[in-house]
Amino acid sequence: MYPASGKTQKSRMIPDGAQNNRVGFVGSFFEDTGIQDLVKALIILNREKPVQGVFVGDGPLIKEVKEIGLEDRILFPGRKPQEYINTVLIISGVAVVPFNLQRLNEIGSAALKVYEYFATGINVFA
Repeated sequence: MYPASGKTQKSRMIPDGAQNNRVGFVGSFFEDTGIQDLVKALIILNREKPVQGVFVGDGPLIKEVKEIGLEDRILFPGRKPQEYINTVLIISGVAVVPFNLQRLNEIGSAALKVYEYFATGINVFA
């Protein structure tokens, strides 16, 4: 691991490793965001080869998501400033937007994070 901004606390660290084996997510940990589906997908992917996740954000489901058992594969740094988020996205092989179809139908538009992900030049899976 190496520090995102010169600090050495674990909460400020970003995992190193192969860029194409890292999945980035930035958002809220709410039931309607699809975060549980993303974690389940990471479990399946890890059966084939090691995949890291960096999930930046916070919300009521953070504890549940952490308890699934992938803490050795997923870093949960919590809420972070934009500079940190941009670094996470740039060093990830893909950023994921786990759309919840019901929520998408209710709000009737795409999540802003899709465009933020595109702005970094990262591959996006939505």
